[in-house]
Amino acid sequence: MMDNESLNVDPVASLVDMIGRRYGASDDVLRDVVRPLVAATDEEHVALAVSASTEAAAYAARHRDLIQTASFEEEISPLGAPIVIVGDRFWYLRRFARAEHRVAMALHRAQEEEAEPVAGLTHEEIATALAEVTRELNEQGISSPELGGVVANMVFRKISFVTGGPGTGKTWIVAQALRVIDRALSARASLHERVSIGLSAPTGKASRRVSSALTRSLGSDGLRVLSRDADREGSLHQLLGVRPDRMHSPRALGDDVTVVDEVSMADLVMLDLLMAAAQRDHGAPSHLVLVGDPNQLASVNVGAVLSDVVNSEAGLESLITRLTTTHRYQAGGEGGRVAMVGDLADAVIGNRPDDTVAMLSAGGAHLHSVASPTDAALREMVLSNARKVIALAEAGEAHAALSALSQLTVLCGTRRGPGSVEWWNEYVRDELVDSLTWCGSFYVGQPVIVRKNQNALKVSNGDVGVVIGGEQPMVVFDEGRAIPLSSLGYLSSAWAMTIHKSQGSEYEHVVVVLPMAGSPLLTRELFYTAVTRAKDEVTVVGDSAVIREALGRDVERVSGLTERLHWLKTAAIE
Repeated sequence: MMDNESLNVDPVASLVDMIGRRYGASDDVLRDVVRPLVAATDEEHVALAVSASTEAAAYAARHRDLIQTASFEEEISPLGAPIVIVGDRFWYLRRFARAEHRVAMALHRAQEEEAEPVAGLTHEEIATALAEVTRELNEQGISSPELGGVVANMVFRKISFVTGGPGTGKTWIVAQALRVIDRALSARASLHERVSIGLSAPTGKASRRVSSALTRSLGSDGLRVLSRDADREGSLHQLLGVRPDRMHSPRALGDDVTVVDEVSMADLVMLDLLMAAAQRDHGAPSHLVLVGDPNQLASVNVGAVLSDVVNSEAGLESLITRLTTTHRYQAGGEGGRVAMVGDLADAVIGNRPDDTVAMLSAGGAHLHSVASPTDAALREMVLSNARKVIALAEAGEAHAALSALSQLTVLCGTRRGPGSVEWWNEYVRDELVDSLTWCGSFYVGQPVIVRKNQNALKVSNGDVGVVIGGEQPMVVFDEGRAIPLSSLGYLSSAWAMTIHKSQGSEYEHVVVVLPMAGSPLLTRELFYTAVTRAKDEVTVVGDSAVIREALGRDVERVSGLTERLHWLKTAAIE
């Protein structure tokens, strides 16, 4: 299937022309209003923010078929003028104005109103079960002061958030909260109905990762009464029964509690659909528990909802549990110890360029930097791991090949150009071409990434597998999933991948290839997301000037969500 890029189509110009033809807009309105707004949404902003003035009202008065004005609390109907001005300052395409209003109202109601408790649980039942689970954790030497807040929000709020960086135990604390609910239900003399939990994430890969992590966190005892709805675990698209080309009419959520991980990757429209789906046709609404790291890269579509929601100006603190203690990484950097990945992540997100550069320049066991992808030692390191993966795949050892692949990966800020995804994949192939065993256009041992959901085959966009040879060449994915190579489509080589595609994954050693100086892609969130994919070791490709430039630029996604939430809270108080 060809995309707009391969067809050389300008999506901004196409939409502007369509609006002009349909609504008879004059050239000056198309130039001054429509094109800037459409261009902003193409750059993943929800809205276009302008200085409040009488000009907006004048435009709307002259072009009533094209532009509508609305207040922050006003519901936006599905049909009407294509452009909506909200609060005199934020200009939206209609569907984004409607989605933002609906998300804001759902969050505001979740804060203002206590929901019908999960399975009718009482505060007393929860307190007793929480005391039991806390005592058991204390006996293991584990303290979790945030657990009570996570449980209370999960049971008594329609929507709640658990946020924190990598290694802060987000999945673990969600698992312990489910244990508390399970224990409270187990203490009842009888349970007359099934109580179920669902798990999801924006991608199938991330969903499988959180499912496995939750299983590990629950331990051998698992859950006694709560039922995990394994049939509905998967990506948000699968959970809601929607497709990228049909983002409407979501399927109602079937579980009493629905946990969504990596929610920073979910865009505004997807979260609007999710919150609508939580209002089930029969019975109490599904309680949504949204888990993520607001400092990571936002979605590849419009909005940065998690970042907007956790902003202190939004006023949603009662819905949010913030985890701040890192458990994944051993602390380093003090008392003569060598700096670790966690130290680097803290310095990046804390916007400490001097510390970041110093850690990478020190040449320790865990953190390194090289100026260019042409560095000989770097190239040999990547090739050495590639040879190992290929040799294991040639021997038919699929699981070992996947394990070797997880030891090292190259994450790039760009798809094309020097040091890009395309550059690295071609480099590895060309260097090893004389020893490769080909299966059509692919070769044994080649890692491949799926670019499009193929639900019939149970593979998702972002899944990574390894080609294994034989009479019928297969692609083997995690959890032992093996699919004939000839049955799969939309595959690309994956010795390297974009940093966006890596979200939800973990590797022992990550090579981070930053974009060139001056690139708009070079941001602190991009750098942080790449660094935090590593468990043990990071090599950054880029000189100190590029590193400093990355830390000096934040991703900016314009939306009115934080301001709208602040307005709703203030209006409720008054």
